Amino acid sequence: MPAKMPLTSPAKTHPTSPVKTTPPPPAIRPLRPKDYPVKVSRVIVIDFEGYKDQPPVFAGVWEDGHFRVVILDVRFKALVKLGHPFVKYQSIKRFLRRMHQRALVHQKYLVGYSEHESTVFADCYGDISEVYLNARKPLGRWFTLNDRENRPNPFGLKDLMKYFEYKAYKEYPHKGVTSVLTQVLKQLINHEGDVQRLTPLAASRWKELLDYNKQDVMGLMYVMKRAKLLAF
Repeated sequence: MPAKMPLTSPAKTHPTSPVKTTPPPPAIRPLRPKDYPVKVSRVIVIDFEGYKDQPPVFAGVWEDGHFRVVILDVRFKALVKLGHPFVKYQSIKRFLRRMHQRALVHQKYLVGYSEHESTVFADCYGDISEVYLNARKPLGRWFTLNDRENRPNPFGLKDLMKYFEYKAYKEYPHKGVTSVLTQVLKQLINHEGDVQRLTPLAASRWKELLDYNKQDVMGLMYVMKRAKLLAF
């Protein structure tokens, strides 16, 4: 005769707590003509520099009253050691993701002059059209309404800085962004990343390129302010 099994109480089951999920940030509303001027606290201005048809080498960024440069190409990472206080390194994917998330969470617009910056995000990260402001479009509208006859042609950012008399504007003597980057990169490779062995000319041209980028970022903000698109 088989042995009797001891009677046991059924195991108690505990109700499972619902998994907490972070709700997605609210969608940011596209700007309409009547929304201008936009408060400067609601924008992040970005300008990329690099080689044509390649991911950018670095980005100039203005946000909350501060300008900084973020090197995005690891081949140029050693330039951080030159000691410019506003220059840092971050991988491009991390940088683009963080910029997008900051815009969403803090309800800010990522601002660039033209679609170039938006295209960089699309190619290297993803679509940011819901938070991106191509400042060229509302600036073009301003000229249509206010000074159609004197609209600069070509309609480049530097042409607008001249039109609005940006006093800090400076013509930079270097032969172009890519030529400076190529010169600096060759020396970094030859000297195995030792920035102290850069020639004085290469080091000064790199600093000049940073200043050139900063001028574009600050100049865009100035132009937008003069056109009453940005409120400080």
